[in-house]
Amino acid sequence: MKWLCSSLISGLLLVLNACGNAETSAASPREAPEIMNRKLEIQIGSRTVTAVLYESAAAKELLAQLPLTLTLTDYNATEKIADLPKRLSSSGAPDGFTPSAGDIAYYAPWGNLAIFYRPFRYSKHLIRLGKIENGGIHELSGPGDRKVTIRALSVKEETP
Repeated sequence: MKWLCSSLISGLLLVLNACGNAETSAASPREAPEIMNRKLEIQIGSRTVTAVLYESAAAKELLAQLPLTLTLTDYNATEKIADLPKRLSSSGAPDGFTPSAGDIAYYAPWGNLAIFYRPFRYSKHLIRLGKIENGGIHELSGPGDRKVTIRALSVKEETP
């Protein structure tokens, strides 16, 4: 009886460990995204922040829509979101990612831009576009809408 119980417990631990490892590797890819040679300048009220863009079809399509003035609305006390004039491509994008504060993303099913001011769980169909570099994320946090203007910068134009 002892042998049967210890075998069952060992087997259960192996199964739980394998499930946990599979979920972790799918939810948090280890490879760092390649940074594009273009950046974003985001005007939030009187504050200007910059963001790096990651190399992807979606990021290139976002650049083609700039400059944009958007009203970001709060979603889930975690991120600010706004619809884009045109949907972005999800071609070649991973299935999703786990966003952290400062991440700029595109949620493919809804066609909206998202800027996270708090970390969130792994989300399918969320495409990482870039990341805010120089702070300023507190300008987005909290309830209420935020009007932003986003424009493209070449690396040479980067603001200090």
